[in-house]
Amino acid sequence: MTDPRRGRELLERIARIEAPKAETPGEQLMSDWNVHLVLIKDKSRKFWRARVDGTQLEINYGRIGAKGQTQIKEFDSEERCRKELDKVAASKIKKGYWEEGGQGSEPAPAEAPVEVAGPMVADLALDAGGRKVELRLSSDGELVRTVVVERHTTAAAAAAVFSRLVDAMKEEGYKPVDTRDDL
Repeated sequence: MTDPRRGRELLERIARIEAPKAETPGEQLMSDWNVHLVLIKDKSRKFWRARVDGTQLEINYGRIGAKGQTQIKEFDSEERCRKELDKVAASKIKKGYWEEGGQGSEPAPAEAPVEVAGPMVADLALDAGGRKVELRLSSDGELVRTVVVERHTTAAAAAAVFSRLVDAMKEEGYKPVDTRDDL
């Protein structure tokens, strides 16, 4: 359902390089979900995501920005579980949800334009096992900027992560460019 070349998936892959797996339902990393849909229409700003784990279908849904609610359904086979995932995801898409990342199309349907109040900024942090990541997302007009600062316990650990990140990005199709000061 998703295009593996999308930037969102690269960020998820980078996050998985050293990030620990979540242990409880509803705390899964975005990359752990098979389907991640959003609906932004009128005053609704909702997400719906699901994953198959053997014969269990885990569904997490709610308002964007919240943890949401999690339901777990058990099936007698993984095949039936995957069929249910496809059926429910198709139903959500019929109701106006679209896949986060947009498959190359406009992210919001024309009948539900997203109103932007102006520049937006979100500061986020992750502290896990000697790895500290600070992230600032900002948006102004058609520009979205991401600044990530990752701190490690040693310079050697930071150098190793740097190498793995560069390799992961190159594998995804990113190419070296001249250094730009305006990024």
